[in-house]
Amino acid sequence: MKRFLALLLALLLPVAASADVLLTEDLTGTVSETDYVYSYCYPQADPSDPSAAHINNFFSQLVEDAVDMQIPSAAQSYAGSGTSKSVRITYEVTLNNSEFFSVRVCTASREEDEYGEAIDYETWTGYTFSLVSGMTGQTSTISHILGILRSEETDEWLEERQESRVNDAVLSLVWERIEENPDGNPLFSSLVFEDLDFFNPDKDFWLDGDGNPVFYIEFFVPDETGESGLPRKVQLTFPISLEEIDDAI
Repeated sequence: MKRFLALLLALLLPVAASADVLLTEDLTGTVSETDYVYSYCYPQADPSDPSAAHINNFFSQLVEDAVDMQIPSAAQSYAGSGTSKSVRITYEVTLNNSEFFSVRVCTASREEDEYGEAIDYETWTGYTFSLVSGMTGQTSTISHILGILRSEETDEWLEERQESRVNDAVLSLVWERIEENPDGNPLFSSLVFEDLDFFNPDKDFWLDGDGNPVFYIEFFVPDETGESGLPRKVQLTFPISLEEIDDAI
């Protein structure tokens, strides 16, 4: 597996620099209700690009689901409550080559109560599309990228087994970095292993410019500024190479 992965990367990297996905005007929109405002901005590939359907179908479906289900439900819950909320979705392309298209999506939210007090927080989501072996309109997981699971796999037992192997390996590597804390990040000392309970390594990542995953975890810490007294949401990132993960598996 390790020799295969190294050979695969060696073959693909020289090609990657000259075959970026062609992007066109973003997929944007705003839905505004009395106490709820939702705006979004997602990437769109030029229809002339062979990868267009692969990427565009996915983000179009995200918008359709939000407009049909998420937004009406949220707007109803805030209507007449004395509170209001705004949501703004933006993105950053983290890798764009002949093999992968990867983005980090940021959802910035702002909630105001009846007294005008506001709380701001954001959530990250990574989406990675394999343009070589992925299925149209579907994102790839670490299991797919490593080649231990096919994108068209239908065996649920195998899917769960391979995802579990990846999760165990990455959790171990992330926790090792937290314990070693090479950069002296004060947030690391406040973490316990249970803080990683909602972290899904096989899916919670984006790919960086070298094609390696950057995993992210989000959690709440006490507000030490004394401004709101409410916990604040923070994000931590952990760049880990595919070779490291493959070795740990």
